[in-house]
Amino acid sequence: MSLFGVGMLELTVIFLIAFLVMGPAKAIEMAKTAGKLIADVKRSVNELTAAIDLNEQRRPASPPSNEPTSSSPAPPPTGAVPTNGTGEGNEQQS
Repeated sequence: MSLFGVGMLELTVIFLIAFLVMGPAKAIEMAKTAGKLIADVKRSVNELTAAIDLNEQRRPASPPSNEPTSSSPAPPPTGAVPTNGTGEGNEQQS
């Protein structure tokens, strides 16, 4: 895990030095504040995710098309040459 290019070991060292500089009372107070902040961020992300999910559920799966649906096969391409069944489509029968 990396936070702004700082690994877990570096973060641990930074927090340890901050704990020693501020003292235990101030460090515990800041840890509580950080915990509340993280909980608020998680709650906000969950609410945002739920709102996005609700929007996705309300939106139709695919936009309605104006073309009627049919089960018949598509017509052949315009450049197709009809054959007489023998595989020779360019010869004319007399």
